[in-house]
Amino acid sequence: MAPRQPEPSAPPNTTHAAGPPSRRALLAGAIGNILEWYDFGLYGLLAPVLARLFFPGQSHMAALLEVYGGFAAGFAMRPLGAVVLGRWGDRIGRRFVLVVSVALMGAATVAIGVLPSYAVIGLWAPVLLIVIRLFQGFSVGGEFVGSVTYLVEAAEPRRRGLTGSLANIGSTVGMLLAAGAAAGAAAWAGPRLLASWAWRAPFLAGGVLALAGYVLRRQLPEPERHGGDAPAVRATRVAETGGARRRQAPLGQALREAPRLMLLITLFTSGYGIADYLTMVFLPTFAHT
Repeated sequence: MAPRQPEPSAPPNTTHAAGPPSRRALLAGAIGNILEWYDFGLYGLLAPVLARLFFPGQSHMAALLEVYGGFAAGFAMRPLGAVVLGRWGDRIGRRFVLVVSVALMGAATVAIGVLPSYAVIGLWAPVLLIVIRLFQGFSVGGEFVGSVTYLVEAAEPRRRGLTGSLANIGSTVGMLLAAGAAAGAAAWAGPRLLASWAWRAPFLAGGVLALAGYVLRRQLPEPERHGGDAPAVRATRVAETGGARRRQAPLGQALREAPRLMLLITLFTSGYGIADYLTMVFLPTFAHT
């Protein structure tokens, strides 16, 4: 009787068995959202000042609507940023996207702080303001997707919900910082100095936040995916292997396999997004003017 052959061993587990993410990693994952929503909040809260400086020669209401049009332009770019930078994160790595998004947002925030007004460069002032807002919207789309994915992938399975929520906490902290910075600049400088130059100071301060985020994120490790690869990465790898099998993007796969869930997620996030920006951006301006 032939000797029994040993059972083939299972493939080695390549998932790292590291502990939970460090505080440094958690802070680095959240700080980008603080910066992103700090700038979004500043733009909305300082809209009356920006309206006078970049859209003069019109009624105050028309100028204010044009400034809020720039606010909307940033939102229009967010889905594109999420798709493009999210795809880069699947292919190149999460850390790369986190560094790129915080660098883009920091550069755009400082650019608004040094942008000449309509009185100095004419029509180029509002045009450049809108272009900068488009870049900001693009980076915000990639930032939120990238940071949430990084935090969830780096967390232990039983703590993924709690760890991923740090991204939302960061965005709320950013909005509160923006409200404090705008109120502080207005109270310290007064209406005249605020319209002259003091409005620039909160935007330039955003550059300090961006630098801190850049330094933290440059030293981040790639997330050690506890319990296996994240679904998006796994879907990409499955689609890219197997010879002639058609490559598919994770977004397309999600829309095909779970359209109802994707619709519910969109409705939910739209609802709380509308409530958030109405209360924290529009209503303070409405009450003031």
